[in-house]
Amino acid sequence: MEPVQPILVADLFPGLHAELIALLRGLVPEDWSRPTVAGAWTVKDVAAHLLDVQLRRLSAQRDGARLPPSDQALARMEIAGDRALGEPVARMLAVMA
Repeated sequence: MEPVQPILVADLFPGLHAELIALLRGLVPEDWSRPTVAGAWTVKDVAAHLLDVQLRRLSAQRDGARLPPSDQALARMEIAGDRALGEPVARMLAVMA
């Protein structure tokens, strides 16, 4: 049996981030407080969560900090996309300001 080969998706991150940022930029103030399928979370809560995940990953990589166990699995999934994280995080911060 051959070992499972990784599926490299890093090249998809820039396009995904661009689509998310375009979507967030298109929101009117009332949209940010709309409910989502994520229970009690609003659109702003979901956007903040996505940003938080990206910032934690960048900080952990930059500072060499160990991620909490709950974030370690996420970090392993995002390793391939590390190079694509910096610019989208900055743009998301600007949109949410």
